[in-house]
Amino acid sequence: MSDTSRTDNAARQITPSEHQRVSKHCINRLWSIFGQPNTNDLESFVDEYIRALSRFDTMTLDSGCDRLFATIKKEFRISHWPTISEVRECCNWAAKEIHSANMQRQRPKDYSDEIQATAEARRVKEMVAGPIAERACREGWIVGLHDFVRDNRRLPVHAEESKLIADANYLLDCASGNINMGQFHAAFLRMAEAMLARRADLINEFGDGGRA
Repeated sequence: MSDTSRTDNAARQITPSEHQRVSKHCINRLWSIFGQPNTNDLESFVDEYIRALSRFDTMTLDSGCDRLFATIKKEFRISHWPTISEVRECCNWAAKEIHSANMQRQRPKDYSDEIQATAEARRVKEMVAGPIAERACREGWIVGLHDFVRDNRRLPVHAEESKLIADANYLLDCASGNINMGQFHAAFLRMAEAMLARRADLINEFGDGGRA
C-alpha cells in the first residue's frame, strides 16, 4: 500500500459495524457473482468499497445489489467487478425507492369511506325531509322512516308505513315498561330508551321538514 493510500484510508476510518454490514450485504454478494477482484492490494480495494457504501443501511445495500445484478452488462460477470460508482448509483436508487415506499405508508389514511358515509347520510336526509318526515315526527315513527329509507333507498308505501308505526308504538310500550320481556327486560328497556333518544334527535333534525 502506498503512503498516499494509507493517508486516504486514515482520513475516514471504517467502524467494525460498517465493515460487517457492507461486507455481508454487498461485498460478499459481489464476490459470489464476480469472483475475487483483480487487484494487487485486496484489502485496500475492499476497504474503498466499504468506505464508499458505509452510509447505506442493510435494506438499501440488499436492494442496491439486487438492482445492480438486474441491470449490469453481461460482460461484467466475466471480466471485472462493477465500479464503486456503479454500485453506489444502484444503492442511491434503492434508497430513493425505499424512502418513497415509506412515505407512501405514512400518507394520511384514505378518507373515502368517511366521504361515502357523509354522502349517504346526505342522500337519506334529502329523501326523508318533507311532509312525510313531519308526519312521522308527529306520530313518533321517524326512526323507522329514517332507517327504512337508509336500507331500501326509497320511501315506504302504505302497508310498510303501517308496520313502521306499529313498531314505533311497540317501542314506546317497551320504554314505558308496559310490556314485560322476561329475563331480557332490562336489556330491551335500555335499548328502547336509546331508540327514544335517537328519535328525539331525528325529530329535532326533521321536525320542520328537514329545515333547521
